[in-house]
Amino acid sequence: MKSENIFEAMSFIDAELIEKADKAHKKAKKTVFVPKERHKNRWINFAATAMVVVMLCSTVLLNHIFYPGSDLIGDTTTTTGNDIYVTDGDVTTVPDNDTPGGDATTPPNDDIYVPNDTLLLTYSLAAPSYPEMPKYTSYNEWRDAIREQWKYYKAGNNLTGFFNNSIQSILGDATTENAVYSPVNIYMTLAMLAEISTGNTRAQILNALDANSIEELRTQANSVWNACYRDDGKTISRMASSLWLNEEIKSGDTSALAENYYASVFQGDMSSDEYSEAYTEWLKKETGGFLDDVIGDKKFDRDTVMTLVSTLYFEASWDSKFNKELTKEGIFHSPTGDITCDFMNRKSNSTYFYGEMFSATCKELGNDGYMFFILPDEDVSISELLSNDETLAFINDPGNVGNNVSCQVNLSLPKFDISMKKDLKSDIEALGITDCFDGDIADFSEFFPENKPFVSEMEHGVRVSIDEESCSGAAYFQVVTWGGSPSEEIDFTLDRPFIFVVTGPDGLPLFIGVVNQP
Repeated sequence: MKSENIFEAMSFIDAELIEKADKAHKKAKKTVFVPKERHKNRWINFAATAMVVVMLCSTVLLNHIFYPGSDLIGDTTTTTGNDIYVTDGDVTTVPDNDTPGGDATTPPNDDIYVPNDTLLLTYSLAAPSYPEMPKYTSYNEWRDAIREQWKYYKAGNNLTGFFNNSIQSILGDATTENAVYSPVNIYMTLAMLAEISTGNTRAQILNALDANSIEELRTQANSVWNACYRDDGKTISRMASSLWLNEEIKSGDTSALAENYYASVFQGDMSSDEYSEAYTEWLKKETGGFLDDVIGDKKFDRDTVMTLVSTLYFEASWDSKFNKELTKEGIFHSPTGDITCDFMNRKSNSTYFYGEMFSATCKELGNDGYMFFILPDEDVSISELLSNDETLAFINDPGNVGNNVSCQVNLSLPKFDISMKKDLKSDIEALGITDCFDGDIADFSEFFPENKPFVSEMEHGVRVSIDEESCSGAAYFQVVTWGGSPSEEIDFTLDRPFIFVVTGPDGLPLFIGVVNQP
């Protein structure tokens, strides 16, 4: 089977699933259920319907009152998902039990995360309204929303250079330990940094992000955000961004940040413990409580002028889950010695890819992306593989590179839960972004006309976990400024260091990692 045909099938899997769901929905509507107690149940159904109508009307009225649309600085009310944000504190807030987006979804490990919205409201200047995403159970509305989202797909096609350079810079030295990062998360944060910078500082960032102008970057970043977005009751894939300002700082217009990057804006006393607590709360909320151990307790420095941060939260179930009864102990040959760990096992018709230095396969995440597993050949190291052009091309466009065959793949995959927290200052400098770190030449003068800040820290925190049920991942990147049909059968056992890539619906790499120690 030709690679381009495989890629086409993978690219339009959403369309196929939508059509199947549509047909199933229409078929279900024709089914008639005749209860034994017809009249009694008819009145029960009538009463239930009436209650639903009343609830819907109430919801519409409340939405009209509290959710007027995208709110920028100067408006009295701003919203994020189902959380009510009021800038002057005159309206009582109603905290919700949600993961990012305001939906009552239980985060991993069945821990219900309850965000402290009241604390966040204390410092909120503005927050965006996220796009409406119908639940996947509402087939017609969901189908139309997904089709509308297709216009944003392939927005990141010209980001190959940035992705390749960052992969080698951040993961290239992962020789014995695990490593993981989020290319999309880092891209969005750097795009916002370009937005508030000017002169050569901005030019360096634009060059690293393969954008010819700030206008082009705005359009591209907005499209990337929308291409990755999913919050339909089945899958969560959402980026959030925010700007945290010192209360004594006068900044420029932040409307472009809200309009193009869906960014919130907060302002408070950097020396206040409560302001630091609010920042920590925002990070934990926007990562669904999944990244709490990595985030820890953040503390602003009193000399901090601004902290710029973006997050990514992802949770999706496997299209076909692993049978827990087939999970068995096995040996993983790590660089530092053999490790006994649990291997998940599944036989399925899938695609097996192979290149000059690697082999690979993938597993579908519902209808919302894929997880690719890339295994180096026996005599090839991870660092060698990450510097190989064919491998990098595969990571950026898996379905359209390399040889492949449709067959039965006997996948044996170790369960893992890996995390990383790293200062990426040197890695970002390696991409050609240097001026922002130099207090003498960093140029943020248009956004901070009365100050001369420079970037003092770039911290990236990430966690990715897989088990028999699903794949979950979360990341944050903060910038602190200071002053087919089977034809054969293949065993694919990942019992030595390997690379994984988690993609969103559009194929953009949400997470890339190296597993040396499962």
